[in-house]
This record gives sequence, structure tokens and C-alpha cells, in this order.
Amino acid sequence: MGSNLTQPELNEKKHPFLIFKDPRLKKQMAKLFVPFLLQELVVVLTTLMSNLVLKWWGTDLKLTTGLSNAFQVFFLYNIIAASFCYIGNLFMSQHYGRGAIDDVQKDYYVLMKVAIVHGLIFFILVLTIPEYLLFFVKDADVKNYAVEYLKWFSPVFLLIAPSMINYTMMKNLRLEKFCTLSSIITFSIILLFESTFIFTLGTKHPTWALEIAALSMALGRLGEFIFLFIVINKKGIVKFRFKDFFKANPKRFKAIAYYGAPVVLAKISWGCGFVAVTIITNRIGVGPLLDAHGLMSTYQNLVMCLSNSISGVTAVLIGRELGANRLRKAEDHGSDVSRLLFVMGLIEIGAFMLFLPIAILTTPSLTPEAKDYLWKVFLIQTIALIPRSYNTTFMNGLFNVGGDTLFIMLLDGLTAWLTIFPLGMIGTHFAWDPLLIYALIQLEEVFKFPFNIWRYKQKKWVFNITQKKGIVFNE
Repeated sequence: MGSNLTQPELNEKKHPFLIFKDPRLKKQMAKLFVPFLLQELVVVLTTLMSNLVLKWWGTDLKLTTGLSNAFQVFFLYNIIAASFCYIGNLFMSQHYGRGAIDDVQKDYYVLMKVAIVHGLIFFILVLTIPEYLLFFVKDADVKNYAVEYLKWFSPVFLLIAPSMINYTMMKNLRLEKFCTLSSIITFSIILLFESTFIFTLGTKHPTWALEIAALSMALGRLGEFIFLFIVINKKGIVKFRFKDFFKANPKRFKAIAYYGAPVVLAKISWGCGFVAVTIITNRIGVGPLLDAHGLMSTYQNLVMCLSNSISGVTAVLIGRELGANRLRKAEDHGSDVSRLLFVMGLIEIGAFMLFLPIAILTTPSLTPEAKDYLWKVFLIQTIALIPRSYNTTFMNGLFNVGGDTLFIMLLDGLTAWLTIFPLGMIGTHFAWDPLLIYALIQLEEVFKFPFNIWRYKQKKWVFNITQKKGIVFNE
């Protein structure tokens, strides 16, 4: 999976004081940024909206805690589904770059099948053994609330992963304006139904809070799925044909699995590690610290939508250049993106600083101790923002789209399970200062950062996978 740049290409001088060496890249990134950003915001804002609805409703703490635990299951589902999108960006962008639209369609069919199976697995697990998925929840009432929400939420598991594959294909085929429209429609449907249900059913049945939040999400995601399916078949150069969808293509599946399996394993490992770290965080046992963490994490997720969007845009645009075998241009674009990421990290820090007074003003129930922890949590999370900005785009964007997926798997897995998780367990066992334990398990991105910079400079990601010897895409 090594670089196939020639030595003169690698050694040519750059322009270090310009963010964008190629002004066309700036225009292309600006055009794609909004669709990616809106898709990220829909996920974060709908989760935030459900929490706000429950707080407005006046529900007890155990119910909102149950909802948070249910979202841990959804988080794991979502992170695995996102790995299918990273694989889609890798193959679809490179095949589109070399003009192989037929290959893009076949990639789409393989990934859609995987997404459907993924959704079915979670759907069945949630309906049959939700208690086992929530093994980390000890309080019986909290677990019951979480189980109830997951059962009502279960249809969403069938819809989101296929929709994410549709979004991935549309962005790679220059249908980004419809992705923007779809995100707006999805959020509007969820907001409309949640508001309507609150002021109709909610006034008569105040105990239906979880059901209303889950049902609103399901209806919104159903509308999203239908809209994307219609757009693909009406506007796309790739159509969904059932007769072609059910055709077997084992060689293509094997080719996709060669690069894709490490990505999926990396995200499963990282997702499980994240949930494990969350459990450790909850067991620190300092209520004000946990309150501060929960509050600032919500705003951090909003801020990180910027980096996540840049990562997706980078994968699509640089993947096209790699697929077209314009390797030098892809490398130059990577340099432009690396300079942009520092600026983006500073913007994220500025936005995060604005959220701090908002968090304090909009949460009058915070105790003086919790407010004191809020500043410390803010500082810890701020330290990680610039490294996180680089890590997200390098791993999910550059390395992924260049086929350097084995490195992603190793770094994600080793960081989560050989550093962060053991440190958290040791600190909890030996009763270290809670804030020190929290800092250690929250600074995962700082540990990853130097390894990603080293790998970026090696240029292993500057690689055209469609010319890889031994990889056959068709029968």
C-alpha cells in the first residue's frame, strides 16, 4: 500500500505561507462543505433536541439518564455505519476520478447490502436482547427507560445506514445540493413532529416523553430515506435497479473487504473503547465533574462538526485526484488541507470559548462546584481540539481515501485499548484524583497526533488503489 510518487515529485518545493496553493480546491471545498456540515449537524442537533425536550417536559433525572445510555448503543451503531461511508469514499471517489461510473454503481450495491445487514442486526438485537446491550447500566429504572426508548427507536436502525450510503454516493457524484436539501428536510420533519406531539399528546400523556422523542426521529429518518431514494433514481447518473442489486459480485466484495475490513474493525474497536471510557468516566463518582463533562461534550460535538465535515470533503476531492492518477496534485491538495486544519482548529477553539458562557447562563441548576469543574473540563477539551482536527481529517480523510487503512486500524485500536482504557482503569482502581483520571482518558487525540503527523509525512496515502496489483474488481 506504499506511495507511487516519483522522487522528484516528492522533493519539489511547496508554498508554506499560503493555505490554498490551488485556488480551485478552495472553491470545490466550499461547495461540498455545506452538505457535509448539515449532515453532521442533523445527527448532533436531533440528539440535543431530544434531550432538551425531555428537560423542558420536566422528566426526572433517571429518564434523561436512560436516554443518554440508549444513545451509547446508537453511537456504536452510527460509528460502524460511518465506517461504511469511509469505505464508500475510498472506492467511489477513486473510481469516479478515473471516469468508471459503472464501478461506482457496483461499489454502491455492495456497500448498500452491508448497510442493510448492519441495520437488521441492530434492529433484531434491540428488539430481542436490549438488556444485554445495556449491560453497563446498573440502575434498574434507568435501564428500563433506556430499553423502552430503544424499542421505539428500533426502526431508525433500518434506515440510517442505507441513507448514509446514499449520501456518500451522491456527494461523490456531484449531487451535493440534494444532500443539503435532504438534511434540511430531515431536521424539519423531526422538529415538526416532536413539537406537534409535545403540544398534543404530551399534554394528555406526560409519561410518553421517550416514545414521542423516538417516534419523531423515526418519522424524520423515514422521510430522509424516501427523499434520497427518489433523488438517486430521478437525478443521479447511477440508478438503483433491483435486478442488478441482487447480483453477486464476490471479486468486488473481496476487493472492498481488502481495504474496508481494517476500517470497520478500527471503528468497532474505537467505538467499544469509547463506550468503555464513558463507563469509566461515569464511575469516577464525582457528580459535579460528570455534569460539567456532559454539558461541555454537547457543545464540543457541535464544534467538531466543522472538522468532521472537512474530513469528508477531503476524502471526496483527494480521492478523485488519486483515482485519476494525478498523484502530485493529490499530494498538493493534502498539503493545502493540512494548513487549513490549523486554522480550522483555531476557529473551533474560538467557537468553543463562545459556548462556555452560554453553557453557564442556560444551566442555572449548576452548583458552584460544577461551575468550577466546567472551566477545568473546558480547558482539557480545548487542548484536544487542534490535534482532534488533524487526526479526524488525516485518518478519515487522507489515509482512508489513499488505502492506508491498516494504519488506521492499528492506531485506533492500540490507542484505545493499550493506553486510554488501561490508564483509566488504573486511575480508578488506585483512587487517583478524579480530574487527573478524566484528563488522561479525554486526551486520546493528543496521544494520536504525533503518529498521524509522522504517517502523513511518509506519504503512504498518496496511492491509486485501482492500480493495485492483485486487486480484481470485476468477474
